[in-house]
Amino acid sequence: QAFCRWMTEKTGRSYRLPTEAEWEYAAGNGAKHHQYSWGNGKPTGKKGGNVGDESAAKKFNWDRNDNNIFVGYDDGFATTAPVGSFDANELGLCDMSGNVWEWCADWYGSEYYKSSSSANPTGLDSGSDRVLRGGSWFSGPQDVQAAYRSSYVPGDRSGYIGFRLARTK
Repeated sequence: QAFCRWMTEKTGRSYRLPTEAEWEYAAGNGAKHHQYSWGNGKPTGKKGGNVGDESAAKKFNWDRNDNNIFVGYDDGFATTAPVGSFDANELGLCDMSGNVWEWCADWYGSEYYKSSSSANPTGLDSGSDRVLRGGSWFSGPQDVQAAYRSSYVPGDRSGYIGFRLARTK
């Protein structure tokens, strides 16, 4: 949030974290609702992302199974990759699935979507954890799905958490 304020002040344009609904729409290629940002199948070459794969399994001695990694896929990075190392999705966005988990503006509620508006919900008014989306370089197939949700305490840091900005016109 501090970076968003700084960027807004520096540029004169309004920046913020995306809402969870905005993030999922962008990751799933809009109304297509793809399973992953690259589509519905397994990643291949540059049409994929920096996800749990053969490189990470080798470096960290992980079990090679379909729950932990995309078996047979090697993105070439055991940990984080430079932004834009993979093809953009159909909306022109890079790294929506994998690389680092991304903070969203919403407070996390495990039951929130059972009673929220279906048209661009904006999340809970308060909470203890913020929403994280997208999975990271160590995430297996389930965690990097566009619809998968996670959460973390704001202020915590890690080598697998980051953010992207949304700009308000």
